[in-house]
Amino acid sequence: MKRLLPLFAILLAACLLFGCHPKQTPAAAASAAPTAKPTAEPTVEPTAAPTEAPVPGPIVEYDAKYRKLTVTGTGDYDLLQLPEGADEAVTLSVNDDDFTLSQWIPHLPLGDEPFSVFLPGFLSRTEQSFRFLRAYLSENCGGLYPAERAALPVSLKTSNYDFGYRVRDGRLELTDTDSCDYYHREWLYLLAMMDSRNVGWEQYGYAWYVGTCLDPYSESPRMFLASSPVFGEWPYKDILQCANVNTETPTVANVRALYDAVSRFCFELDLTGWGSACESRPVTVETFYARADAEAKLQDETLSAFMAASLIGWLDKQYGPQTIAAFCFGQKTFEEAFDTDFDAAFAAWKAWIIETYPID
Repeated sequence: MKRLLPLFAILLAACLLFGCHPKQTPAAAASAAPTAKPTAEPTVEPTAAPTEAPVPGPIVEYDAKYRKLTVTGTGDYDLLQLPEGADEAVTLSVNDDDFTLSQWIPHLPLGDEPFSVFLPGFLSRTEQSFRFLRAYLSENCGGLYPAERAALPVSLKTSNYDFGYRVRDGRLELTDTDSCDYYHREWLYLLAMMDSRNVGWEQYGYAWYVGTCLDPYSESPRMFLASSPVFGEWPYKDILQCANVNTETPTVANVRALYDAVSRFCFELDLTGWGSACESRPVTVETFYARADAEAKLQDETLSAFMAASLIGWLDKQYGPQTIAAFCFGQKTFEEAFDTDFDAAFAAWKAWIIETYPID
């Protein structure tokens, strides 16, 4: 027994040191152990590749060999920056979402402005002009005009052999002589909205009146400066001065006064060809004149295109834009639109012209 005591003491000490727990299976050990929560992988945001800042304004390219300037873009023309040497360009090509044009630069109405100063304003006015005309037609002409045609982008072209308008390749092409591409753009656009089978004094008058007397972005006011080499010797300049019209201020209001003064001069000299066809010849000689009605033709013989613009402006003031649109787009006759006949209205307008624009 004494021999067993030391062995018993050793076994007791081992139990105290290592514990007396029963042996566990691997599965039991696993279930007994506390479960650790998985650690989420850190999210790494992808790093965007560095990009170059966009160049402000339209893209401008200059070909010095051919002296050709090309502008591509839409809007922001005030940010237009011409490359070195571009002031020497002689041809201009523009690709805008709303319009394209090809123009000989020496024929643009630069006045005293350098080309680099003139160009941003010219392109902005061209873009804004078509937007103004679309908005005006939508507001005042209802379903009288071809809205799908009006919404087409415009292609301004120049030609020595062609003059007019057509729809081709999803664009409304307006083709003019090389020297007047900018000058007739609104007039051609509005004529393209009308029935080409019936074009008389009211269609010519409407196109000139809306396109040059209402559209604030028209180039016509710049053309009618007293210093213009084309219109510098107006025979009716004295009439404008007597009416206190400042002919050196390029505004649409002054263009309207010019048409009135032309009319006043025509009442003195009649339509005898004393000036351009638009001023001093009846609309029957105009390029797009097309009238079938004999009675209406008699009216056409009494008005030049600029006189017609003056008369349409007078009717607009008396009756409003929706009424003149109904007449000019052929929805109503003159009597139906204005509740009077042509002769009576013509006489009232003539009396107003003579009173407003006296001749000393």
